[in-house]
Amino acid sequence: MNDLLLLLGVAFALDLLIGDPHSPLHPVALFGNYAAKVEAFARRRFGSTVRAGFLGWCLAALPPALFAAGSILLVRRGFGPHAAAVAAGVWLYMTIALRSLVQHAEAIRRPLAADDLVSARQALSMIVSRDTAGLDRSEIVRGGIESIAENLIDAVTSALFWAVAGY
Repeated sequence: MNDLLLLLGVAFALDLLIGDPHSPLHPVALFGNYAAKVEAFARRRFGSTVRAGFLGWCLAALPPALFAAGSILLVRRGFGPHAAAVAAGVWLYMTIALRSLVQHAEAIRRPLAADDLVSARQALSMIVSRDTAGLDRSEIVRGGIESIAENLIDAVTSALFWAVAGY
């Protein structure tokens, strides 16, 4: 249990200190580019079918998961379970973005508190795909809450679930 807390502590400390660097070399950005190529390949091969989805999942999700798991096992063998928990925490950090979510929420909240709907709409447009130009105050709030909640699942909760389940 202590190693699980160490893993979570490392991941959240790195997220707090470094955040989600916006770089084309960030592992999540690299994975997104790779996954887009895998999807294009799978659709060319099988069209929009379940087989294409399964092939895409196998080619996109399994290699990085196996690479991360393998690297953690190597660290465990070479340096012990505490070092493996730190390594797992670094991998988990790369998959979470709590600090970024809080920053986006604050970027919407601050202008709303100052009754600056133009800036609040602009901040909301950074995290939603819908047109925000005509939204009133309650629609901005609702859009922000919905988007932050959805992204909380993608950017934090799901990664935590699988990290704890896999530990």
